[in-house]
Amino acid sequence: MRVTSRPQGWAFVVARGRHTVFRTILAPGFLVQGDLHGLLTEAAGGGAGRAELDNAVVGPLSIGYVREPLTLADVDEGEPGSEPLTDEHGRQIVIAFGIVCRQLLGEPIDGDDLRAARAQALQTYRRFLDDETGFRVEVAAALALRTAVLPWPSDAAPAGATGQADVAPGTAGQSGSATGQADTAAGQAAVAAPTAPPAPPWAMRSPRRRTATLGALAALAAASGATFIAVGGDEPVAPLTARVPDAPRIVLATDGRRHIAYEIELTNDTAARVRVERIEALDATGGRPLATYSGSQVARLAGGAKASALTLARASRRTLAIDLRMRAGERPPARIGHRFMLAVASADGGARRVAFTAPATSVDRRAPSRVELPLTGKNLLVTATLATPVRQLAQTSGSTDVIRRFAIDFQRLRDDATTALDGDPKVNTSYLVYGDRVVAVAAGTVVAVRDDVPDNTPPGGRPRSARGDARGNFVVQDVGGGHFALYAGLRRASVRVRPGQRLRRGQRLAAVGNSGDSDQPRLRFRLTDRAGAFDPAGGGLALVFDRFRLLARLTRDPGGVVRRRPASARAHSGEMPLAGDVIGGPA
Repeated sequence: MRVTSRPQGWAFVVARGRHTVFRTILAPGFLVQGDLHGLLTEAAGGGAGRAELDNAVVGPLSIGYVREPLTLADVDEGEPGSEPLTDEHGRQIVIAFGIVCRQLLGEPIDGDDLRAARAQALQTYRRFLDDETGFRVEVAAALALRTAVLPWPSDAAPAGATGQADVAPGTAGQSGSATGQADTAAGQAAVAAPTAPPAPPWAMRSPRRRTATLGALAALAAASGATFIAVGGDEPVAPLTARVPDAPRIVLATDGRRHIAYEIELTNDTAARVRVERIEALDATGGRPLATYSGSQVARLAGGAKASALTLARASRRTLAIDLRMRAGERPPARIGHRFMLAVASADGGARRVAFTAPATSVDRRAPSRVELPLTGKNLLVTATLATPVRQLAQTSGSTDVIRRFAIDFQRLRDDATTALDGDPKVNTSYLVYGDRVVAVAAGTVVAVRDDVPDNTPPGGRPRSARGDARGNFVVQDVGGGHFALYAGLRRASVRVRPGQRLRRGQRLAAVGNSGDSDQPRLRFRLTDRAGAFDPAGGGLALVFDRFRLLARLTRDPGGVVRRRPASARAHSGEMPLAGDVIGGPA
């Protein structure tokens, strides 16, 4: 009897949970092993559809899929014909499931193949609902397909693999037991990791990839009750562009948690007003939710402390300051993605809800620089730190968004108190930090100084400095490795060093003042590169302090009263203080 082998494929499912966002939860082993299962999240479009992907790591892939609204019966929580399965917002949950093949799938997709994929998809989805936040992508079992397949064009042939299962099916993708379970030599070749890191999901060669990505965005919108704007044709176009200008950086802070700080630039190039209703930050590799911001929380990211929402006027740009806080023991992501829910004003006075997903960005995992404190003594209050959104005064920067990432402001408090002054608040000398010695945080050479800018009149007075003088009096020091320390807001005629002078750690530089873009005496400090050292609106580089003590924290109770809560005063090393921390030098 003659036996004819059938082509091989794998089931996949992309879904959201009751409390979590749209993500891939079942995928072929070669995608799970390479952390490339996010390709399916992007490609699974609305309705019954298909997409062809061309990835530099795994080669071309063909997928066929359908979207299906779920009921309680589908997850064993009701009888046939029961109520819809809904999320925490009352929206019916829709999953996208189908077939992945390393050969080109013919049309139509065989019904038996889709039924087999649906069975695997629902089994996985039931397990996913049991632990949405901790769920790891499962590896799909191989299917012998009834669907006809076609050869790829010669310029898009798969890279050596014949589509055999390379990881044991039914296991979590991150499980050690799943690694290296190859059925064929070709499957093993597919698992072998290249020397370069995997290409991000959107780094595709085929022009067909754009259509698949737009289809995936439409699916995300449909799953959340949103629609897309159509511009210049039938393809949906997102009304905003989102860009992360500098790679996110990780630091350990005094709360014992790792923080990831970065900025997002949002640009509205349309003629409509766009309100940002929600932002979701996701682990781009597995879809793990990292943080969600909505309404006034989004406005605060852009410095709008009293605004109920963030709205971008037409042809405008806003910058958001993001501080992602990892839970204890949680592994920081390698790449971060963002999903936005928008309300776009229409000509009739209404608004259309739009969802879009921005390309992911890689996290810079290098260790932060370690330096000493630039001030000595105790009761130093930290008032700006990881990612601080501010609106620069018009006199210095034309009221544009400025994000002071890793830029630290220091004041000094009275003992066991929450106030930073002793006397008339309209006099600089009443502020305890005014005139304090500023010292070098590391050894290095002075690059530039300024010492002629007059102090401002506190509190909240407009700066007396001219445009371009936002740093006030300053010292810029080369501390090595392409890094520069900027000490700004210094008192006029207090700078004791000169360009070219070699400094030792702890050497006195100047005195704290109230010059530049400042409304009361404080020291403004950051590490930066050479360009940033001379840009008053520039961001800083990741840094931690070598030795200090955490003495107290200032908190605001529900009534708005600021309280000083004592801390253990234990020694901290290799950490960054947070806003509201009261710290001191080593004992």
